[in-house]
Parts: sequence; C-alpha cells; structure tokens
Amino acid sequence: MGTRMINLSDNKTRAALCFGATLVLVIATVALRLFGVDFPVLQLAAALTASVLIYFGGAFLYLEKSGDGKIMRRTLIVIFAIYLVLLINFTIFNGHFGRVPTEEISNVSFSEYFEKRGNLVPFRMIWRQTKALFMGVYRFRFYAVNVLGNLAALAPCALFLPLFFKKCRKFPVFFLVTSAMIIAVEALQLVTRVGSFDVDDYILNIAGASIAFALLSTEKGRCFKERLMKPKFKTKDEQ
Repeated sequence: MGTRMINLSDNKTRAALCFGATLVLVIATVALRLFGVDFPVLQLAAALTASVLIYFGGAFLYLEKSGDGKIMRRTLIVIFAIYLVLLINFTIFNGHFGRVPTEEISNVSFSEYFEKRGNLVPFRMIWRQTKALFMGVYRFRFYAVNVLGNLAALAPCALFLPLFFKKCRKFPVFFLVTSAMIIAVEALQLVTRVGSFDVDDYILNIAGASIAFALLSTEKGRCFKERLMKPKFKTKDEQ
C-alpha cells in the first residue's frame, strides 16, 4: 500500500479539523450513552476513532512545530488516557459484561460471592470455555469476549508503559507493573461485586501484554515506536 499523499501546507488547520472531529465524536458518544445506547462495540469503535483523530492532530502540530517531541508525547498520553477510561468502563461499569450487581449476589456474604464468582485454579475457565466452543455449546462471540478479549485487553500497555516510564522498558519491571494493574482490577471487581476474581483472567491479560511487549521489542517493533513518536508524511513535492 503506497504512502498517502497529504498536503501539509496548512498543518494547523488540519490539526484543528482532527481535534474538532474528535470533539464531535465524543459529544455524540456521550449523547448516545445518555439515551441508553451503550453497546461495547460502538464504544470501542468510538475510542479507536477518537484515538486516530487525536494522533493525526498531534502529528500535524508536531510537523508545524518542526518536530517538537513534547507534542507527540502529550498526544500519546491523551490516547493512553482514552484507553484507560475504556478499560475501566469495560471492567467495572459496562452492564453488557455483567458489571451491574444483581439482587441475587448483592446480599450474599463475601465468601459466598467468591465461591460463586471466584476461580483460583489456573486454566480451568480457559479449558472449559474452549472445550464448550468446540463442542458447539458455547457461542464464539462469548468466547471472543471472555478469552480473546482478555488476551488483548492489556496488550496496549506494552506500548504505553515503556514510552512513559523508562524503567518499564525492562521486561521484569513491565511484567510486575502490568501484573499489579491486573490484580488491582480483579480485586476491585471482587470488592464491588461487578465481576469475578479469576486467575485465568490474569493469565490471559499478562500473556497478551507479554506477547505485545516481545513484538514491540523486535527491530520492526522499535521502528514502529520511533515512527509513532516522530511521524512524517510525504507531500506531492517529495514524490
């Protein structure tokens, strides 16, 4: 796929258009949420679109300011914040994932709740759901959310944490920090009774983050991160 030709003669205007479109998107998403439209796929699509718009807006400003690295750093911090808001929403607040406590479980004791919603046996949930999927008694979309979704959920941390925290560029530190984040979320779900404390969630989360860290540590991964921090668009004059 060839490089898209973009006229960079007015970067401020292009950046303003990107940020303006982001604002419209955020307002529309909030309005839909207020009217009860809160489908996870729609929220994910809105977050991804907003992140792309913000990135390109920041990239145009970066070029306008002759490569000011602070601009891209701040841009990626905003995108990281969007990711964290989406992650918290999906793990704590979104009703489509059973995050609203029901009468059945809100009045039981902590030990009873943990007995119903807790799992400390590694790979038990993964094995049961994978077996049920191949037996045809478990829908793939549920499997994708519970297994593949957990595998991908913390993968973005492999990009953001090393960018913002130098110590996280070392895998052992990244592993410990990411593990602490996952355990904190799992514990919060347990305490607020909006989810389960499942060791398999931890396994999938940390596996996905570790795989992403390994990929971004390759030569191509490092080049990707460098291009992300130092964007460059080819103009017609450069073709």
